[in-house]
Amino acid sequence: MADPEVAPVDELERRRLLAESVRDELRRAGLPAHAAADGPRAGGAEVDVDPGTDSLGGVFVDWNPDPALTKAVVAAAEAGDFESAAARQSSAIHAYMSTAIVGILRAAGLQAEAGRNDLSPDTVYVESPSGTTAMGTA
Repeated sequence: MADPEVAPVDELERRRLLAESVRDELRRAGLPAHAAADGPRAGGAEVDVDPGTDSLGGVFVDWNPDPALTKAVVAAAEAGDFESAAARQSSAIHAYMSTAIVGILRAAGLQAEAGRNDLSPDTVYVESPSGTTAMGTA
């Protein structure tokens, strides 16, 4: 299996700056946000830069609920309960926060959409309109 192709250096820098802008805009809205490269946090928006050149390369945002909820979901799943109250709550939180993140980023002038990846439907993909920056960071 071949290694995935990595985007050119200038594109990676553009993505890094966009990710920084995304974190700034989410914080401006009052949401905790951090870079995925900084490691796991207690919860909030995790902004990641995928260096690939394929259709899934770019800047992505995932919502992480409080670790206690995640632990409850894992414990229930390990016990064979995949429809637990914790799992339903976690799923709903991801969907609602994905919608909120899309709205917040669009209000800031960014292009954002969820559902681009069938395996992670609540992940938000973000692009900056050509030649522009987010409203609050220009």
